[in-house]
Amino acid sequence: MPWSSLESSTSAVPAVWRRRIGAQFEVFRTAFLQSRPEPARFFPCQKCGCAHEVIVHAPEDIVAVCACEPWNCGNLKLTSADIQILELNWPKLARALCKALGLAARSVDFTAPNTRQIGSWSADGVAVILTIQRDKRDFWAAVAELTARLRQKFILLAPTSDNFDAACQDLLAHAGAGFFALDSLVLLTEHGALQPRRPPGELFRPLPA
Repeated sequence: MPWSSLESSTSAVPAVWRRRIGAQFEVFRTAFLQSRPEPARFFPCQKCGCAHEVIVHAPEDIVAVCACEPWNCGNLKLTSADIQILELNWPKLARALCKALGLAARSVDFTAPNTRQIGSWSADGVAVILTIQRDKRDFWAAVAELTARLRQKFILLAPTSDNFDAACQDLLAHAGAGFFALDSLVLLTEHGALQPRRPPGELFRPLPA
C-alpha cells in the first residue's frame, strides 16, 4: 500500500516513489501525484547512500555525480524524467477521500505543516482533517494545535497509525475527537480510485458522541 510512503516525504523523484510504493506506483502517480516545474538538484544513490549532485550538460546528457569524500562510485546517467520531482496533489487526494468516505468537501489550512481540513462528516458537520507527518514529535505537535484551536470533536486522518501514541490519544480523547489511519480505511484500486474497506457509517462509528 502507498500510504506509508507519504510519511517519508510528500515529494521525491520517481525512483524513490517507485521504491517505496512498489507495484502500485504508476496507479498512485496518475491518481495523486503532480510534477513540480523545477527538476531535482540531487539524486539518491542506491550504492553509496548519498545524494548525488545532478549536472545537466544538455537535455540528453544528464549525470548525477557522487559527492562522497572519498569518491565512492561512478556517475549515474539520467534522463529528464528521472530528475522530475513528483509531489502529492492534495486537492486530488482530498476529493478522492471525500468521495470514498461520504464527506462534504471543505478545504481549510492549519499552521501545522501538511495539515488540512478536507471535508466534514454527517449532518453535524464534524471537521475531517488530514495530517501527514514524518515522526511522532511532529505528529504530536499537529494534534496539539488542532485540539487547542478547534475545541470540539473532529475526525483526524493520517496515512498510518505509526506516529499515533498514547500522548496523542489522550489529547484527542479530551477533545472528543477520533483518529483513523488511511491504510485501515481505504484501498487504492487498480483504476486509481479509493474504496472504503467498510461503509463510512461503520468506519466512523467509534467517534465519541
